[in-house]
Amino acid sequence: MINLPPPGLRPGRSSRTSTPIERSRTSHRARRLVAAGFGAFGLVAGSLAMAMPAGASGAAPGATLNDSGANFESSIAVDGNDVTITIDAYGVAPNLPHAQHIHIPAEGTAVCPTPASDTNDDGVVTTLEGVPSYGGVQLSLTTSGDTTPASALAVDRFPVADANGHYEYQRTITVSPELAQRIAHGAVVVHGVDFDSSGTYDGTAKSSLDPNLPLEATVPAACGEIQTQSFQASVTGASVNSSGTTFDGVVQVDGKMATVTLNVQGAAANLPHAQHIHLAPGTKSTCPDPSDDLVANGGNGDGLIQVLEAADKYGGIQASLTTTGDTSPSSALAVSRFPTASGGGSYTYVRSFEVTPELADQIANGAVVVHGVDVDASNAYDGVPSQLDATLPQEATLPAACGQITATSFTASAVGTSLNDSGSWFDSAISLDGNELTVQIHAYGMAPELPHAQHLHLEFGTTSRCPTAADDTNADGIVTTVEGVPAYGSVKLSLTTSGDSSPSSALAVDRFPVADANGEYVYERTFTLDPQFAANVTNAAVVLHGVTSTTAVRTTDRPSAPGPEPPARGHRPGRLRHRLAAERLHRRSAVEDPGHPQRHRHHHHDPGGSG
Repeated sequence: MINLPPPGLRPGRSSRTSTPIERSRTSHRARRLVAAGFGAFGLVAGSLAMAMPAGASGAAPGATLNDSGANFESSIAVDGNDVTITIDAYGVAPNLPHAQHIHIPAEGTAVCPTPASDTNDDGVVTTLEGVPSYGGVQLSLTTSGDTTPASALAVDRFPVADANGHYEYQRTITVSPELAQRIAHGAVVVHGVDFDSSGTYDGTAKSSLDPNLPLEATVPAACGEIQTQSFQASVTGASVNSSGTTFDGVVQVDGKMATVTLNVQGAAANLPHAQHIHLAPGTKSTCPDPSDDLVANGGNGDGLIQVLEAADKYGGIQASLTTTGDTSPSSALAVSRFPTASGGGSYTYVRSFEVTPELADQIANGAVVVHGVDVDASNAYDGVPSQLDATLPQEATLPAACGQITATSFTASAVGTSLNDSGSWFDSAISLDGNELTVQIHAYGMAPELPHAQHLHLEFGTTSRCPTAADDTNADGIVTTVEGVPAYGSVKLSLTTSGDSSPSSALAVDRFPVADANGEYVYERTFTLDPQFAANVTNAAVVLHGVTSTTAVRTTDRPSAPGPEPPARGHRPGRLRHRLAAERLHRRSAVEDPGHPQRHRHHHHDPGGSG
């Protein structure tokens, strides 16, 4: 029998039974996420049900489990390696402690379990039965002390509900860079169900986690999938196949929801137009040109760019932009559910629909393609059959216009971990507003009191990755910059502290930041990029250089507070990912031109500061 409130917390004391924020760090750089679990009676899979503007959050009810009656709302803000979790729980077992965790699967994204997860058909989905859905415990949301998985069952350090079955929780926790990057793929799970309303966790059934605990103490009561929030991108479509069709529009992603707005002109009048989001995973989609029809390039030389001839450029269909019903690739040819152009050849399309986390993360690398070309001006799609479906005319599926999706505002992060046994790592925030890029880096474990060259690396059309030991082609035990180039690409931006920032300054050692005696430095600078670089910067990698044979592995975090240990080597550091910020980035008042700097900040860490 267990009935243990955390020390200093009396059952029924008040609705707030958690510790205050231990450390608050919020800014426009913070990645904000929401998780929500709702239901009339129990454990639920919460997801967003409507599109929202940037900066908003929301949740939707899901199916219930375990008859717990519990529900909660929560928000998760990630700022570098600091994670702030807020939970407001209702309908949980009164006057009892509730274990709560962030669960993350080893691969993929967490989902909340359904009744089908009850593999032994006993009517209860246990924690272990839920693991295939939401993964193992990665963070224990205790009120004090340790937050690792080792504290998953520290019942005396979890919040206690009041007499009405309500509690509020808020805490800021410093996690490893690896966990910070994976938080968005997790789920928040609240445990503890008093099935017999005895006022305690009891009964003969034992926990699936610890036979010394009753089942009631650890059974899941509510679950909410963590959802990232929004970014916005523009898309401008140019004519393909001399169709005369053009379009402009906006693509927004809010958690799992995408909203696509298109204004199309010059389309085949009074005819339907299939339209899709295409994406080639790992690369940036591009739009086709007449050379793709040449026999020498694999085309058939018929003077028209067929769908399959263009597929190598813009990739496969990831979403069908239908007006109603299914939006998956299986609806790619559902002609009756695509918009029809007016007699003047125009139409406007607006729709919100759910996308997979993988598509939400990569959508800025995609392209929007509008199809349908009335080649013979017959006012109908006719002639030879389509390559895709012999029951449809080729004219119905020919690409008419194509536009690359280009992020107009976003915040990204990069987390760097050690290469070449340097013991170095960093976290950074990269913010793009139009063509203005602001780079912030906080580096640790660097060679002390020495300058460190740092760059953005990228090859246009590809996605940078960080090298591993396998990239040491001469097997000398060191991955050199040149050996790393096939992984992360060439230098596109030199992150100098002043003056020129072009690749020609890649070795301007006197203009790179110098680490302090503890091997730490902080860097911030704003640059103006050319449009091509700005459109591709989310695929770049941040690389820091400079290793001495005596560089020590960092074992403590910022001097002002406990922090994470250095991440394990072999992690893929530095890759830029959408931060999907809760608020849209405000335009910087000062713009720095490479070679004519107007603002920058580079300073040593102040041990007396907040870190």
